[in-house]
Amino acid sequence: MRLLLAVVALACCLACGDGNSKTPDPKTSKPDGPTVAPRPSDPAAVARTRELLPKLADQAALEEVVSLGAVEPLIDALAKGEDEELYAHACVALGEIGGVRAREALIGVLQAPSPEPQRDGPRRLYAAVGLTRMKDPATAIALIESLSKVNPNDNIAALAREERNVEYFTIDAQICEALLAMGLFAVEEDLVEQMKRRDRIRVLIDAYAILRRETGFDLPFHYNGSYADRNAQAEAWRTKLRATRAEREDARPFDAKNEIFRRECGRVIAWLSGRSMNNRLIAHRVLDRVGRPALAQLEEELRSERGVTQRQAAYMMGRIGHISAAPALLTVLNSKDADARAEAIDALRLVGESKSGALIVPRLKDSDPEVRAAAARYLGRSGGDTAKAALMDTVQSELLPAAKAAMWSSLLRLGESSALEPVLEIFVAGEQIERQAAEDALEAWGARQLDSSATDPEEARRAAAEAFRQG
Repeated sequence: MRLLLAVVALACCLACGDGNSKTPDPKTSKPDGPTVAPRPSDPAAVARTRELLPKLADQAALEEVVSLGAVEPLIDALAKGEDEELYAHACVALGEIGGVRAREALIGVLQAPSPEPQRDGPRRLYAAVGLTRMKDPATAIALIESLSKVNPNDNIAALAREERNVEYFTIDAQICEALLAMGLFAVEEDLVEQMKRRDRIRVLIDAYAILRRETGFDLPFHYNGSYADRNAQAEAWRTKLRATRAEREDARPFDAKNEIFRRECGRVIAWLSGRSMNNRLIAHRVLDRVGRPALAQLEEELRSERGVTQRQAAYMMGRIGHISAAPALLTVLNSKDADARAEAIDALRLVGESKSGALIVPRLKDSDPEVRAAAARYLGRSGGDTAKAALMDTVQSELLPAAKAAMWSSLLRLGESSALEPVLEIFVAGEQIERQAAEDALEAWGARQLDSSATDPEEARRAAAEAFRQG
């Protein structure tokens, strides 16, 4: 850890400079594009870099190596890997120099198998530090896929159940910092989750430090308090981050036009409509972290003739939840695929679009019950007398339980008191998804929570429903 802190301190010094340093500015320097053949370094620069390698821990030597721009000796040092300190500083130097070869070398370290975690874990961390300095959008997907070593060869469900050790969380935090540095703010969600760790104090301190450093916000977080207090403070951070994310994305936009990023993002998006459920889950996790910059390519998928492609793209756009997705989602309302229509309507609700009620009301009489249910959910959130009247006109004639439950729950949200008893019945005896929607509607309508904590679930719901009736 002391070595890592020294490496980070040197990286910070390189970033600040003394006014005479030739260190490239990561905001203005442009890494080589994918079609540009890497040029070999000047032989004199290579020779001088090899001469300086043993002194790389010295800041002046590191700055000179960066100014020379010869990556070959640094890549050779990574391949040999005999000296841990040299390895760490070589990663920082490669990150400062940038370009195709430096990028590929660092990603190779980050994504390599780890047969010896005690040896390979720190090296992955040093590579992540180097990539943080690079701020290259071409590294975005590779970094995201390296969060907890997630890739198509992993069983994503098994990984979710596995308890990760501190090493992985530390690497993940550094990867999140690298992604934040290039403008991918959705990974703040990962850091908030790390702040909620119950028994990993070092992990949650690091996550908090990164968020404070990257955002400049000064919200409190007392890691030595009770778990309930830490959890509440972490949620306060989440609320603040989400409320300001769009503004910060506009102020420091990610370069979503980068050719390598587009190619890699397209590869992940293709998994959404593939046959592998495992890859689909991985795609959800990756695109959740990409966030808003993935929307342009997902919009292209909405124009597909394949229903499964349309519906998966609409679903993912709803998960990302940015209002700019609304115009493209509206084009799917007349799709031939019923599931695509339903996903598009649900996505419109999730991104906060509420001005298209006139287009959604006719879908209450759609031939597919899932579309009718999605339309009811949308109208319950968008509000208005027209929505309420349309739902009242339709709910009595609806035959499918799921769609009928969605209509009653939405009517209660809109303040229709006659919907109270039907929604209470759904809360007690409906299917799980219907019960959850009913519970949300009841709590929103009554401005109080339902207590359903008894041992017998159905009996608990009956007791909670009766208590709700009595106020």
